[in-house]
Amino acid sequence: MSEELLLVPVNETIVFPAMTVSLPRAEVAVGERVLLVPRDADGAYASVGTIAEVTELARLPRGGHVAVLAGSSRGLPGVARTGPDGRLYVPVTAHPDENPPRAATATSEREYRAIVEEIVELRGIDGRVSAFVRAIGEAGALADTAGYSPDLTHEQKVRILEVLDVQERLAIAIELQRDVLLELQVRRRIRDDIQDETQKQQRDFFLRKQMDSIRRELGEDEASVIDEYRSQLERVTSQDGGMPEAVREQFERELGRLDRMGEGGMEAQTIRSYLDWLLAVPWGESTDDELNVVRAREVLDAEHAGLEDVKDRIDVIGGDFFADELPPADIYALGRIIHDWSEPKIRVLLAKILAALPSGGAVFLAEKVLDDTKTGPEWAVLQHLNMLTVAEGRERTEGEYADLLTTAGFADVRCLRTDSLLDVVMGTKK
Repeated sequence: MSEELLLVPVNETIVFPAMTVSLPRAEVAVGERVLLVPRDADGAYASVGTIAEVTELARLPRGGHVAVLAGSSRGLPGVARTGPDGRLYVPVTAHPDENPPRAATATSEREYRAIVEEIVELRGIDGRVSAFVRAIGEAGALADTAGYSPDLTHEQKVRILEVLDVQERLAIAIELQRDVLLELQVRRRIRDDIQDETQKQQRDFFLRKQMDSIRRELGEDEASVIDEYRSQLERVTSQDGGMPEAVREQFERELGRLDRMGEGGMEAQTIRSYLDWLLAVPWGESTDDELNVVRAREVLDAEHAGLEDVKDRIDVIGGDFFADELPPADIYALGRIIHDWSEPKIRVLLAKILAALPSGGAVFLAEKVLDDTKTGPEWAVLQHLNMLTVAEGRERTEGEYADLLTTAGFADVRCLRTDSLLDVVMGTKK
């Protein structure tokens, strides 16, 4: 059963059921029901709105007027019409939440609450927010609390609003809030690392000052170190075939830097290591080079059996993954490609690869795989945040990569984790 309500577009605030908001006053009366529908920057309306009732009309201190509205349930709008007053009215079908049995959502509810409590703690927000979330007993209303999050975008909140199935909505809210938590944890880790490094630098500074004082008392100040390097430089350059002039100029530049900054600190130690290396190089000695390309090829062919055959089988072909036809091959290796794209594009690409492969062929995905909680490894987490920021893709867990490959039709999916920057996920064609 539907009722005709005034259509009120909202551009910035996403109103969920059970929310109370204040909006610039339209021509509405206390007790009137309206439909609040989110509208994006291009003027497109969301497919689902919120039925709200006007509870109060208030006057602002500077003369403005606002209407206080309380959301009651989601509403599915029909085709709008223009009323005699020039405003839009739309038939609306109310869609209250149909909450599933508690046993079906208990685990997800606990996970959502735990994530929100961690976010509250990391942000230093009033603990009453956590108490508010814990007090909500219905899964649908619990998922809707994501609408209060300042970390979610307008589009993400609209996505939650438009999902009518309670379990699916709660799963999306968990996914979005987990990404927020992950970003906050990385920020906290970076901030702590910077703070630790700053404290270390301050501690090293005071220790260096103390060391300088001790050296001066012992007559072992930095000047003696610089003088020792200068004497070694003179000894090396005085030898036959000694240090070239260009190298000597570089040595003196680095020695000047060391003199200006002092001996303490990591950079000073690096400069000293470099100077020691320059002094240790046997500048006056040389060997005869054999520049025989034919002989070099004979050595390579002898020590790398079968290399010619491998070279003949490898082709580099330019093109577009999505627009061009893939060349036939036994194996396709995608190095850091899958994480660039959204799942719809990945499905298209994997389907093309499956069609091009012969039976028994394989696809290799070289990506850094997240663990199941998406909190590690650290490099994968940082890369995940980077992809969310600059591209339409993201990093994935082993299970998510397995789902992509099995959905595309690949079998015997396996994952090999390494200690390097990339792991490997492989699937074969039956």
